Amino acid sequence: MWELVPFAPTHNLIGCKWVFRVKLNADGSISRYKAGLVAHGLKQQYGVDFDQTFSPVFKTATIRTLLTIVVSQHSELRQLDVKNAFLNGVLSEVAHMKQPSGFINPAFLNHSCLLKKSLYGLKQAPRAWFDKVSRFLLSYDFIKSAADSSLFIFKSSVVTIYLLLYVDDIIITGSSSSILQQFIDDFNAQFLINDLGRLSFFLGIEVQHDSHGLFLCQKKYLAGSISHGLSITTASSLNILAYADTDLVGCPTIRRSTSGYCVFFGGNLISWSSKKQPTVARSSSEAKYRALASAAAKVTWILLKDPHITLSTTPVVFCDNISATYLAYNPVQH
Repeated sequence: MWELVPFAPTHNLIGCKWVFRVKLNADGSISRYKAGLVAHGLKQQYGVDFDQTFSPVFKTATIRTLLTIVVSQHSELRQLDVKNAFLNGVLSEVAHMKQPSGFINPAFLNHSCLLKKSLYGLKQAPRAWFDKVSRFLLSYDFIKSAADSSLFIFKSSVVTIYLLLYVDDIIITGSSSSILQQFIDDFNAQFLINDLGRLSFFLGIEVQHDSHGLFLCQKKYLAGSISHGLSITTASSLNILAYADTDLVGCPTIRRSTSGYCVFFGGNLISWSSKKQPTVARSSSEAKYRALASAAAKVTWILLKDPHITLSTTPVVFCDNISATYLAYNPVQH
């Protein structure tokens, strides 16, 4: 992880500390206790010991779309957890850290730790890990989705594998159980993982399986709506339908309208939005057209070109304003 080197005044020396936390199950019970060494990333200096820090995370509509595909194709749905994921990242910058408590070498008290690999707490740690795992997946002939950088797709003549990455949590599914298991074994040989089996709990959401499909809920803290959730059911045909609507001058103070839309894929709700429009609409047609445009933009993003899914029909966006639909059909009037 690091190499002890003589400390120089020109080094930007960052500190570190031990962090202890409790990992919980879906019902709030204790799963295990964890301890980790964390660097003081706030002491880092841009351009000295870090540069780029951005690391993508998937969009919520992506996971709901993927779950709809899995349920409709009756594919196996697995969950993996990468152990100490950030420690796999390779640093391209020079970073110096104080020797951690409990591991101070008395023979080298005037030395610092020259980090060779990434460490939790470093500003570039998430990016370094994502770059490392991305390179491995691309070398395995996965393709990164153009719509969502956290979705990786492997397609051959005999199998299609979808892998969704959220930091160190992975959802993976494939049309062949044997080939899927072979990939998981190869992935484990490169990155040590916990194979958690069938997907049951992901990012605070409990996933229940039944004969009709999946039921997503958050029982852990939704005391007032513990019986409510989002259902993902098997679809006889995969098509995209969207509904857009808005009010007119809904806010009496700022006179702006509120747009809303919901998008269904295979009959399952995968994306929705409700937000105030940025400017005051001069007519109901203008307000409705803005809502229609927002829904159409979301549908265009969800068109499923990367996952190689063929839609049964052309996507349809519904709007209850004739003037707005005429504007959409006839660009001459724009």
